[in-house]
Amino acid sequence: MKRPFDWKILTIIMAAFIILIVMNTWAETDTPPEAADLSGYWPTDGWKYATPEQMVLDPKPLQDMVDTIESSSFSVDSVMVIKDGYVVLDEYFGGYEKGEQHIIYSCTKSVVSTIFGIAHDNGLIPDLDTMLRVIYPDIIPENPGDWKNSITLRDLLMMSGGFDARDSWLYQWEGLDGLHEADDAVEYMLDLPMNFEPGSRFEYTNGVSHLLSCIITEQTGVSAAEYAEEHLFGPLGINDYTWEADSQGRNWGYTRIYFNPHDMAKIGFLFLNYGEWDGEQVISEEWVREATTHRIDANILDGYGYQWWVGDGYYLALGYQGQFIFVYPEHDLIIVFTSSSPETFDYAINLPNKYVLPALD
Repeated sequence: MKRPFDWKILTIIMAAFIILIVMNTWAETDTPPEAADLSGYWPTDGWKYATPEQMVLDPKPLQDMVDTIESSSFSVDSVMVIKDGYVVLDEYFGGYEKGEQHIIYSCTKSVVSTIFGIAHDNGLIPDLDTMLRVIYPDIIPENPGDWKNSITLRDLLMMSGGFDARDSWLYQWEGLDGLHEADDAVEYMLDLPMNFEPGSRFEYTNGVSHLLSCIITEQTGVSAAEYAEEHLFGPLGINDYTWEADSQGRNWGYTRIYFNPHDMAKIGFLFLNYGEWDGEQVISEEWVREATTHRIDANILDGYGYQWWVGDGYYLALGYQGQFIFVYPEHDLIIVFTSSSPETFDYAINLPNKYVLPALD
């Protein structure tokens, strides 16, 4: 006589099988990233996530930061923290959603500097001590003189061009109307009177950054965005962006890029890796180091490089209303903020020191 089938035994066997599958899955997905082989991971197609604990971070300061942002009257729209290449915090506020484009204002300058550096690496932009007048030999500017004749590409990168542009927050942006209304932004800038000897001191000038974008177009034959598509945005997987242009079709060099925070972080990650991306040297290590070195004293942070702000142990791209890409090389750390009110700038710029860096202890 046949024994009746023991369903209890089958249940036990199936349960054991399921447990083995789950344990194997945990072994694959919950391996602490710091113990994993990171050599094959680049965020071209998207960032990977980890818990703060997996990256040896204290989660409490990070959660405290989120809580204080949510309870404050300031308009922080997003915050993203990346440690050792893994996202440990990715929060959105005020109706903003993951993947949504956000104007990055003057963080655009650091992107333009990077494109400029790539074109320089590729031999399309000459030595940085080349005079600006060599790039535009056919333009006979108004207000000529020795100072104007001596402006170099390096002076432009360092915000020390000497133009009396009066187009920054120091002058309530009074000179921006002239730049935007000009038939030709290059001629407008070159016609300006001079305020000081080029290279002698720092003065934040939006028009100077736009000149860098115009020079990219002049030397490469395509817009800054088109050049970036092939040499920067494409390799990094930056596919969803908006970049407005002037009346001549030259992308604005000082503002008007719209990125999502994940793509902002890719710019920081490229620099954190000294210009390398997935086995390709997208921009030279030499340029990255020069661009993020304190080259001239500035009036917000300790110093300024090539369109990057430089502090003690970090450098950053920053923009109006509180757009930031912080890079801390010694900690393998990137912090990104987007915001949407002028008063949020001073609030957000202090959050890393108050909350994120303490999480490293």
